[in-house]
Amino acid sequence: MGTVKFINAVRRQQPRGSLNRATTWTASPLALAERVSGDTTVGHTLAFCLAVEEARDWSVPASAQVLRAILLELERLYNHVTDIGALCNDVGYGIANAHAQRIREQLLRLNKHVTGHRLLRGAITPGATRVRALPEPAVLTAIAADIQQIVDIALGNSVVLDRMTGTAVLNLDQARDIGTLGYVARASGIDHDARRDHPFTSLSIGVFSAARTTGDVLGRLLTRVDEIQNSVALLIQYLETDPPLGAETGKPTWLAAGRTSGVGLVEGWRGTIAHRVEFGPDSTVSRSWSPSTQASRGTRSRAPRRRTACR
Repeated sequence: MGTVKFINAVRRQQPRGSLNRATTWTASPLALAERVSGDTTVGHTLAFCLAVEEARDWSVPASAQVLRAILLELERLYNHVTDIGALCNDVGYGIANAHAQRIREQLLRLNKHVTGHRLLRGAITPGATRVRALPEPAVLTAIAADIQQIVDIALGNSVVLDRMTGTAVLNLDQARDIGTLGYVARASGIDHDARRDHPFTSLSIGVFSAARTTGDVLGRLLTRVDEIQNSVALLIQYLETDPPLGAETGKPTWLAAGRTSGVGLVEGWRGTIAHRVEFGPDSTVSRSWSPSTQASRGTRSRAPRRRTACR
């Protein structure tokens, strides 16, 4: 198995055009934020809304923030399940991927039940959060047990375990040098989590951030598994507060003289998401920027040419 001996992380500017489109798009900047990354609708929408709310000094009900936290964990769940299946498929264990896709479909249907959209669009707006229903704790617990069983069976296969163990090791220093975030950073021993470090609800301050130290493909897979279990535990904790299906605060009617700006930080399923929004004197969005979408997704690396090395 291979250790990554050299990585030249080229932080190219490859924006998706969101900086300019935020001020010229015919639809609202909120609709654009929802579409920055299709599988990270909640993360980018929430970061955008938090930035707007900070700029406008717009208070948000605590119950609305709890609903946002619920949606954020639902998004984390279906994406991690998808990745676990893909990792197993990468090493030739397709049956585990088939079962992971089955669970993913369950979660996407749950998303639609909760918000009316499989990718959780339309629930979060500045100052408000509205859902159609709340997930049942028993359903979430069953899904967590199901994915754990699939992982246990997959790692019980010696070929799967051998191909993941020690493959594409990213040690602590390398992970820090290239600025990794999310589960990749945590699998290498970096304990960063915006849910705890930059909370938008007090219920996430004590969140347990899963952190491993091996930095290999197996470590990244197990970190995702840990986060699935933690997300389900968080969801149950949030649901125990019995939040309403909707809560909002009216839009402020004032804006400070001159330009104002705000920043929103959210722990998306891939890692920390940042949005900055600037308002002009006429109360319209004059600039909206997400550093999370600017850096190149690719890195030039001299590493084993196996797909698992990219996971």
